[in-house]
Amino acid sequence: ELLKTTLSSKKEIPWRLRALWSLEAINALDRPTLEPLFEDADPTIRGWAYRLAFETEERRKELLIPLAGSLGKEKDLFALTCAASAAQRVEPVWRSAITTRLMFKEETAKDPYLEMMVWYAVQPRFALHPSDAARVLHQITSPVVRRNAVRFIMEQPAEAQTKLIGDLLERVKDSKQPELQLEVLRGIREGLTGKKQTPAVPPQWAETFSQVRGTTDPNLRREVYGVALLLGDAEAEQVLSKTVSDPAEPASDRISAIELLLTRKRPEFAKTLRTLLDDPAVRTAAIRGLASF
Repeated sequence: ELLKTTLSSKKEIPWRLRALWSLEAINALDRPTLEPLFEDADPTIRGWAYRLAFETEERRKELLIPLAGSLGKEKDLFALTCAASAAQRVEPVWRSAITTRLMFKEETAKDPYLEMMVWYAVQPRFALHPSDAARVLHQITSPVVRRNAVRFIMEQPAEAQTKLIGDLLERVKDSKQPELQLEVLRGIREGLTGKKQTPAVPPQWAETFSQVRGTTDPNLRREVYGVALLLGDAEAEQVLSKTVSDPAEPASDRISAIELLLTRKRPEFAKTLRTLLDDPAVRTAAIRGLASF
């Protein structure tokens, strides 16, 4: 009782922490003692309360929902990192109450260590239901978690990839965030690059390509055309071929088109490159391209 009194008192934080750890060591830390600490004024106390909440099976059952509710108001990075660590002790099927809140909090994107802790906590959930990764992608605040989610999707078996890539393209099409669109398209391109067997073209591709191809962002445009080539989009290949040979196009666009078309390694493209050796705007890119054949 003395330890519990010390823990609930207004004494200095080190004394309260020692009381908390001592109660855990003697197996005297129960729900009535631990749950009020989720609302404590000190973030260190809150963080350790989150961390110790799931040390036993009984506490996991009793404190999962109260802890998830407290995370809605939590702003402290240390306390959130502790919660992400604690979530990894919960079975993946049950931990979504916590990981969902962590993924969607703005604070998660502010700390690289927290971002990775959240990813380690949420990845087993995505392993059970890969489609969830695409479904919530636009709500995830952390660029690191988003990128890892896209990479995870692209590592799924080939028979499931067409649908999953289609789900990702839906996020691209519906998003008003160029950063999100860029991350998703780059992840798809990187995931498809080097694969001997390309998945079937998802039904969402045509509308997504039509919407994004006209962007003024050169990086986004490059990524969407890169995905188009890997999916075997003949129209995109024709557009890029025309860009390469048109001296009226900006040199940067022509060089980018050369680099993208080189991924196809078509023998006829080598002939096109030879015709560009006298064009000073793209000569260097043409020489490098020829050297890669």
